[in-house]
Amino acid sequence: MDTDTPNHPAHSHFLSLPAELILTIITHLADDRPALCSLAQTCHYLKPLAEEHIYSTIELLSTDDLRAIITAFSRDPQRVGAVNTLKILYKHHDALSTTVEERQTFNRYVKQMKLLRDWHVESPYDNFKWAHGGFEWVDEDMEEFRQSLESAALHSGQPLVEEIGLAKLEKLIIHSHGADTDFWDLKDFHCLFRHPSLRYLHVSCLNLPSDIPELEPYAAQTPLQTLIFDECELEPRSLGRILSTPKSLKHLTLGENVHNIKRDRGIQPKLSNAPDEAIEALAPVAHSLETLIHIDPKFNTLPDPFHPPALRLRGSGMRNFHKLHSLECDRCSFLHQGIIANRLLAPPNLQTLRMYNPRKMDSSFWDDLPEHTSYTQLPSLRLLEFIETTTLRTSAFLADYVGDFDRTRERHAYAYKLFQHNIDMKMFAEVHHHYGLIPPYLDGEETPVRLCLYDSSDIGFHRVVQDETHHLSPIISKVVPHPASESASAGFDIHILPSTSSPDDNPEDQEARETDHLSKRDVARLRNQIWRTMQRHRAANGRAPPASITMNLADGGGVVLELVTDDGGTDDEEDDEDVDSDDLDYAVFEDGDFDDEDEEDEDGFEEEEEGGEEFEDAEEGVYVDGDGEGEGGEGDGTPAGVPVITALATFTAADDDELD
Repeated sequence: MDTDTPNHPAHSHFLSLPAELILTIITHLADDRPALCSLAQTCHYLKPLAEEHIYSTIELLSTDDLRAIITAFSRDPQRVGAVNTLKILYKHHDALSTTVEERQTFNRYVKQMKLLRDWHVESPYDNFKWAHGGFEWVDEDMEEFRQSLESAALHSGQPLVEEIGLAKLEKLIIHSHGADTDFWDLKDFHCLFRHPSLRYLHVSCLNLPSDIPELEPYAAQTPLQTLIFDECELEPRSLGRILSTPKSLKHLTLGENVHNIKRDRGIQPKLSNAPDEAIEALAPVAHSLETLIHIDPKFNTLPDPFHPPALRLRGSGMRNFHKLHSLECDRCSFLHQGIIANRLLAPPNLQTLRMYNPRKMDSSFWDDLPEHTSYTQLPSLRLLEFIETTTLRTSAFLADYVGDFDRTRERHAYAYKLFQHNIDMKMFAEVHHHYGLIPPYLDGEETPVRLCLYDSSDIGFHRVVQDETHHLSPIISKVVPHPASESASAGFDIHILPSTSSPDDNPEDQEARETDHLSKRDVARLRNQIWRTMQRHRAANGRAPPASITMNLADGGGVVLELVTDDGGTDDEEDDEDVDSDDLDYAVFEDGDFDDEDEEDEDGFEEEEEGGEEFEDAEEGVYVDGDGEGEGGEGDGTPAGVPVITALATFTAADDDELD
């Protein structure tokens, strides 16, 4: 971006303003690049002030941009010093190997970026493109980056040099690989853990050696607060060396290699296979660590990962981790089996425990929750979360599956046992947009989203409980299309959900008591909430728009159903004629929903062959099944094409199970 200016100064009332006011005005234009460029071309006085913002953020999404930025830097080296945020995110293309020289020219400027605070690097050869020039990235680009980091790193016995490139770096993300493999060796990149200002470090596919003795002189000397290992090959001893260098590490993610195991790497759980050594490696951060995440491949090696063997650890475990308040792992992790399962070794102030179910597990938290005793024995625990993975494709089935009557009641009964020990429970669906997409997630890739589908604190355990078997349930009804329209929608089964009280009962006169009981109305409402949550998420990702069914009185005394979308609009009479069961199916399962890469169902439940989405309205207690068969009926004055509810029969409590 060239902002070279003429040699003669501009005469303007603007320049007569106080310098502080001019700086304030320019700062307000920080996000308006065209305006800043115009301002920089006005005169030499404004040029450096504007360029501080123009060049503060450099995002290289393509090597096509290299020549322009190199030219701009060569014309005015001060522009290099203005860079505050740098993102090197080249996309792969066939001619990438011809850009090595230009890339190296730009990489040498990185060493001169004295104000750089945020740096994000991704290899364009990632995702199995190493054969097309991956060795050049490793030998040329990564080596240049290493030298820049080494120059700014701490060196034992030498004074800290502050006026040097990368000396002010605070955040660094590196996604790379080896010359012909998924993983890159640490080697001399231990300078990553000797940086004098780095506070946030995220590295992926890094292969640690068995030990890193070079880090021994730098114990408790760096300001690192967040460290994320993502799909890395970790070794307990070298991990201990790394964790010895920060003064006060607060957030740690131990992401071992779980997904990249199909080529040159097998399943090698390093930490859970050496639990005592792993706890010893964590010891240097016991005084400061607040959150800990362990992503463990151990489950892939066990015959029954849902019931892993117990662990007996030596020493005091994590009793000295007084600041640790949040822990996330799966049930096979050494942290769960060795620490959480033994309250005498658990962190004394742990408040949140997050349990996730890895992909490809045969069992599901929706069906089978772990034994609760080990959790209720943790005196400080206040929140227990369970996370189950699913895909955007299978998410359409979750309302029926998760909201099943028996599953919901069992889940709530489990949560009640926790509630009696002052522990809340939440359950999440971690929705993956594409099943074939695995960590580390690169720029532009959709990351999983966690959606809360159950929250015990929202549902509560105090309600008026009545004997539902003492009352006749409301009618079962059938939707009947108006005979005036030949293209009217096929009939839909409509169930008016049973009431938990008789018409003469007044809930306000009854006292709510503590219970884990859920009525049919409660379960239906919860399933409706799950359905809405999933539909809104699908709509936000280009799938079916959220909708609900509302009931209105029709002419002649009938009841009219209207399909209401999120924007509040309803289908008009013309559209109603086109709403049949196939349309309802299509609204949920669009073309492209069933991708080749999504063929595998990892959720552990059977999918319905016929599709058909269920629409519910919790307020009115209406349940609509899009697969219903229509029946003819007599007209009653309702507009053509509008379904009308007519009574067919009544049923007693003996028929209740049909609604479960």
